[in-house]
Amino acid sequence: MSDTAPSLRLDDATAEDGPAIAGLLAQPLPGEVRLAIIPSVAACVPRCDAECRHQAVVVRDRDGLVQAHGARTVRRLWLGGQPRWVGYLGGLRRSATLAGDGRRLARALVCLTGTRAGDEVGHDFTSILTANARALRVLTGGLSGAPVYQHLIAYRTWVVAVAALTRRAVSDQWHAARLADADVAEVQALVDAEASDYAPVVEVGATCQDWWVLRQAGRIVGCARLWDRRQDRRVVFVGYAPALRVIRPLVNLAQRLSAKPTLPPSGSTLASVHVAHLTLPSRDPQALAVLLHALGAAARNRGCDRVVIGLGAGHGLYQAIDRLPARWLDSRLFTVGRQMALADRCVSPEAALL
Repeated sequence: MSDTAPSLRLDDATAEDGPAIAGLLAQPLPGEVRLAIIPSVAACVPRCDAECRHQAVVVRDRDGLVQAHGARTVRRLWLGGQPRWVGYLGGLRRSATLAGDGRRLARALVCLTGTRAGDEVGHDFTSILTANARALRVLTGGLSGAPVYQHLIAYRTWVVAVAALTRRAVSDQWHAARLADADVAEVQALVDAEASDYAPVVEVGATCQDWWVLRQAGRIVGCARLWDRRQDRRVVFVGYAPALRVIRPLVNLAQRLSAKPTLPPSGSTLASVHVAHLTLPSRDPQALAVLLHALGAAARNRGCDRVVIGLGAGHGLYQAIDRLPARWLDSRLFTVGRQMALADRCVSPEAALL
């Protein structure tokens, strides 16, 4: 398919485009703290299997080099109380040498959403960093010819120092331990029953070694998964805004005094692990502290000094997590296309998928 500019063309991505796509996606994100999320090449290659359908489009120049990229990744998520195939739009990037073109972007979004299969819901969802004012303005401002973006919910991703979790008081009322094989079915039932909209469907038994459970009087009352994604993608501190770069030593002093994670030198890789499928029906802050204490200790044993947690604003644990000593990154979530009517359930996709 040809693009509006004769020297450029919109094309389906292939396996050979993986390295070029990974390079585009590694561009730093906007903000005072400039982070780069560097994916593995394998994660950028189109695929279709029992767990994931990943489609991508690219813009090529006259030499066939990739100058822009967008992707639609379809996974089984909970929606309306049942597992559904739902697409996530992401990876919208262009090279610094390619001028912005709203018509080209609209065509790319139409191509991506046009890959929707008959067994998938009639809309996708996506996230945009609150700090990315330009993307918010362009994508949500009624871009001519593009699918409609509808605001869904605010989303926050917290980065918490492992030391802050492991020094918190532990109660004798609750006990956290690694998931035992005999408890897999019970934990699976708990996770499925408490899953909020857009939470990914997970097979607990397939990742048994990553799960921790919380017990009260011998009964399982909560659980969470410690998800290490460092092989799939690296998060690098590329640099800081000029003012923040100058005062970083003073900021770090204040961060240490308040038990918050410090700002590492430019070029450092984030040694972190995600807390996913955080399930605690009672919402008890002390019970949450016990579970996070165990997860923090497990993260430290894996060589990580930070834990990442992400929740939507309507989640029952949002306020408790927000009181932790942490740095955070705010996003806004949107549906793209025809949104289905949802029940009165909190919306909380996992940070690890965004």
